[in-house]
Amino acid sequence: MITTDELIGDFTEEHFTAWCRGRFADFVPKAGKLPAGEFSGARQIGYVRTLADGELNRPLLVVAVQVDGELSERSSRKRQFEFARKALKRAAESPPGTVKGVMSQGLFVFCGENGDFRMSLVTGRVEGGKPVYNSFKRQTFFVRHDEVNRTFRDQTAQEFGDFQALREAFSIEALAKQFYKELFAWYEWALSDEMDVRYPNDIHTDKDNRDLIPEHMIRLITRLMFVWFIKQKKLVPDEIFKVEELRKLLREFDPDSKTEGNYYNAILQNLFFATLNNQIEDRAFATNGTTRKENEEHYGVKTLFRNPKGGSWFKVPDDKILKLFEKVPFLNGGLFECLDRPEDEKTKRILYYDGFSREDKVKGKLTRAHVPNGLFFDEERGLIPLFQRYNFTVEENSPNDAVVALDPELLGKVFENLLGAYNPETKETARKQSGSFYTPREIVSYMVDESLKQFLKTRTGVDDAVLAPLFEEEAKADLPAVQRKNLATAIRSVKILDPACGSGAFPMGALHRLVDLLAKLEGQPESLYDLKLHLIENCIYGVDIQTIAVQISKLRFFISLVCEQEPNGRKADNYGILPLPNLETKFVAANTLIGLEKEMGDELHLADEEISRLREELKEVRHRHFSSKSSAEKQNLRKKDKELRQKIEKRIVSVASTPNLEKIADLEAQIRKLEAEKAKFAGEKWVEKPEAILLCEDGHVEPVIRIDENMAQRKRFQADIDRKKHEIDAEKRKKATDALLEEAEKLAAWNPYDQNESSPFFDPEWMFGMEDGFDVTIGNPPYVRADEQSEWNQSQRRAIMESRQYETLWEKWDLFVPFIERAYKLLKPEGVTSLIVSDAYCHSKYAQKSQEWFLRNASVLRLDFCSDLQIFEAAVHNLIYLFQKADGSHIAPLRRRHDGEFGNVVILPSDEQDSLTHRVFFPEDRDIQSWDVATILLGEICYISVGLVAHANEKIAKGAFELDDLVSDNRDEKHPCRFVEGKHLEKWMASTYKWLEWGTRRAPRLFRRPTFPELYAVPEKIFIHRTAGESLRSCYDEKQTLCNHTVMVCLPWHSLKGIRNISIKKSAHYAGEGLRPGIPKREDLEVASRRIPIKYLLGVMNSSPAKNYLRFHRRSNTDLYPDDWKQLPIPDVPKEKQEPIVRLVDRILAAKRKNIEADVSGLEAEIDKLVYELYGMKVPEPATASASAESTVVKKQTAKSKKTRVPKKRSVLVDDEGLD
Repeated sequence: MITTDELIGDFTEEHFTAWCRGRFADFVPKAGKLPAGEFSGARQIGYVRTLADGELNRPLLVVAVQVDGELSERSSRKRQFEFARKALKRAAESPPGTVKGVMSQGLFVFCGENGDFRMSLVTGRVEGGKPVYNSFKRQTFFVRHDEVNRTFRDQTAQEFGDFQALREAFSIEALAKQFYKELFAWYEWALSDEMDVRYPNDIHTDKDNRDLIPEHMIRLITRLMFVWFIKQKKLVPDEIFKVEELRKLLREFDPDSKTEGNYYNAILQNLFFATLNNQIEDRAFATNGTTRKENEEHYGVKTLFRNPKGGSWFKVPDDKILKLFEKVPFLNGGLFECLDRPEDEKTKRILYYDGFSREDKVKGKLTRAHVPNGLFFDEERGLIPLFQRYNFTVEENSPNDAVVALDPELLGKVFENLLGAYNPETKETARKQSGSFYTPREIVSYMVDESLKQFLKTRTGVDDAVLAPLFEEEAKADLPAVQRKNLATAIRSVKILDPACGSGAFPMGALHRLVDLLAKLEGQPESLYDLKLHLIENCIYGVDIQTIAVQISKLRFFISLVCEQEPNGRKADNYGILPLPNLETKFVAANTLIGLEKEMGDELHLADEEISRLREELKEVRHRHFSSKSSAEKQNLRKKDKELRQKIEKRIVSVASTPNLEKIADLEAQIRKLEAEKAKFAGEKWVEKPEAILLCEDGHVEPVIRIDENMAQRKRFQADIDRKKHEIDAEKRKKATDALLEEAEKLAAWNPYDQNESSPFFDPEWMFGMEDGFDVTIGNPPYVRADEQSEWNQSQRRAIMESRQYETLWEKWDLFVPFIERAYKLLKPEGVTSLIVSDAYCHSKYAQKSQEWFLRNASVLRLDFCSDLQIFEAAVHNLIYLFQKADGSHIAPLRRRHDGEFGNVVILPSDEQDSLTHRVFFPEDRDIQSWDVATILLGEICYISVGLVAHANEKIAKGAFELDDLVSDNRDEKHPCRFVEGKHLEKWMASTYKWLEWGTRRAPRLFRRPTFPELYAVPEKIFIHRTAGESLRSCYDEKQTLCNHTVMVCLPWHSLKGIRNISIKKSAHYAGEGLRPGIPKREDLEVASRRIPIKYLLGVMNSSPAKNYLRFHRRSNTDLYPDDWKQLPIPDVPKEKQEPIVRLVDRILAAKRKNIEADVSGLEAEIDKLVYELYGMKVPEPATASASAESTVVKKQTAKSKKTRVPKKRSVLVDDEGLD
């Protein structure tokens, strides 16, 4: 048997055959030439006859191809993929041997003369017994014969027992998860007190040296990972990552030290700031001296190599270090710009965010960053050994063609997870080991494509049939020259914004698609670098509130530009690498949701001639900065930028404070004209008006025959004169308001080049020069619930409401709701917006106002319901929408539900938009039968509330105690109250009880939300678990048990008779309590609740009909709320129909008291049957695999559906007006 190491070291057809024998139990060697096509050295090695995939068999074709010349990571990829597809198509039609199943998968190896090879697993979908040609996907290992190839060795080390094992060996997702798991372990280690990482930040104090460590570590990972990517192109010397070489370079270098950090200070800081951020010819060591007096020439210069004061980091002379780093090209771009800042004019603070300093301390305070060597070189946990264990590639994968290595897209996944683990706004680090916040490539591609299709249809007038080939991977665009030109012009001018860009998934997806479209329309460009540069500068924009996220977005674009260049080895030519652009004015850190004050628009006078001139000058400065290269040039442009911003601020204030003499003169001239016109009517002009009548005193009627016609004219002119005089008076007394001064200062203070600050507002005109809006807004905004209690979230919500810029916010809105509105309002007319949001938007009460607003004000083009998919690893499901800023009244939205996997869709009923209600956003197309039985809402029977919050009150006892401090397993004098949390509840009964501290100095007096004691002291009540899972969990309680906020309490209204407090008054009032309209009377509720036994309620609440109702009507995908349960219709039936359910509930409770795990499924089925009958509903038959007549599953549906009218239904569970 040939090992993987032997195969890597010497790839031959014989070795590959032997390797396959060792990996596949049913490998059949069968050598033979294949139709050559472009590859004369193509040979069939054999095939795998049996490879189980569940109940299916997937026979595998095995092929080896010897290619002429050397093989590189990029060479002939498309041609090789095309060859593999054709080979599999032939093998499916004429297999190499007798096999069961369709041979739509194969293992292909292409080997170059240099010994490097590409091994690919190619798989296709089968329909009608044949592989679908455009369905093929390829996962590839690129193996260099002279490198470790750790990823390939590890993932192909074992035998492939079935097809799933083979697929997992070629899985990029598994690779990314493993890498993130190891990287996150390193990240947590780096944050620990054990490693004691320190950065100076404010150099006047040592109290903040560890305050921003999470952000510093993410930035360090960002920079070093970028270096690792460009290292794949041999642009960085290997010596600086090898311990044995570093021992020769560095003084007293201990790679395992947890206290010494000379590797970071001597090697990495000089690589980042003095090498990658400085042109080769300008590289040098700064002269010694740490004060301006000692070192006038180099004081404050952050682009020169640095040694410690009075010494050297190195064993070798400085010129040898410069020679070593001379091999590294200048990259530019801002990623490696030192973030240390001189003294701030206003705050007088000196901020050393990078701590690139000659001195460790100044006046006893830290000025140099300290990152221990062990964090980099510990053999088990170090960052560099971690990177060395994985293969990296600069190639961006596509949904159908991927290299099994860490590519820039996977880097985005890693950083989205790290950003999710550390929230710069809350300054909190969550201990998350896994979980993805990154939008998968397939979803990004779909949303980008649908948005661009609609944009191109609107802009050029072409139809779907013309556009379709442009968006198919292998299809050719056979179009007339005029149409090609029109489409290419539209593409080159499109303006795309991601309003919450994160790590850049959507902007990068847009760049890839735009490049691909232009290549089909115009042919392959001479320089992909130049094409990408044009699109980045003119078409793509991003905003995110997190500064570190913006840096990562820029990093993705830098890698994309670097991968288009090949080193040429010439130092004078920067080794063939073009310096990267400066993207500070393309991706900005700002609060997208807060725009400039509405009423400030005119008062800012941005249309003023002088301000317009200054703004044009500012735009030109930023255009020049985009492509500037030298540090000196960038600093000069930034200085000019600041000066222009200050001039604009002064001009705004001046215009707002200084009377406009020209305006006054013009008004005075208008007054003189009006006076002259008025003078023409100075005399009386009496005229007869026979149609006018006058009722005389004696009762007879006479014509009123005389009227002074000039009087009306004099009054009209005088009114105009008075208005003009009032305008003159206002202009003379004009003074800038405090609000205007604040807004002008805010504009001028925004510094796009400050990588440490996030702007409190976002204005596309001021930041991007975008006056008329964007063509496309697209992205994945944050989902943050109203009850998330961090100070950042609550202050953000207050700022949003105080801005008065939103029309769709209602009740307890999630943060993605204002993003939906903002993304729409940032569009130009006929622009399109597509966001992926939580599917809570489909059925949450707070979303209804937003849904109705968009039905009135936008064209709802498409709704993709993904409620049955788990796109993200977080516990959330999704909706993808496509809206257009246009009249949609006669458009029928395309409604698609994705079943099983994304792309397998059910087309749901639709209708013209003007006839739809907010129910169009509900993904369910199932008809729930109507019934004639009377019902009563659960909220009219019971008072429903969330339990107490037993954390310390943040206002009076912040941090004093947590819930765990109050809970005991045993009852004692200090813990007298029986207590449960949601995790203690099973269906029907609590499985565990704890005991809660009560009656002490802190409990319940210092609780954040103590509720009121009568809520728990009733004879019997129902506990409801808040999680909206597959199984509802409602529990009976007769023990006066307390609960916390993970549980809802449901108790009959009559059990609270006479209890009066503010909480109850929000739901119901007694007569004489100032009853508000719409608030029910408690007397009526108490009467109603007495006729409904609580165990009858419990049976209905735990039944399948209740679960189905709540699934369709809940406001959140993850949680149930009191308002959800209050709307549950309960069959209002006589006692004799209630009693069978009560008896069954009693039997269930008796069984659960004996054994909490008792199987009561048979009794539950009986309750379900009774409840269905009470509603007059037919008990559902078991589900079948066949599609219904109304809902047809369509594989990868893309065609526009036929317009179908939503059937009008009358059902208490669906359309009861009272529930609405």
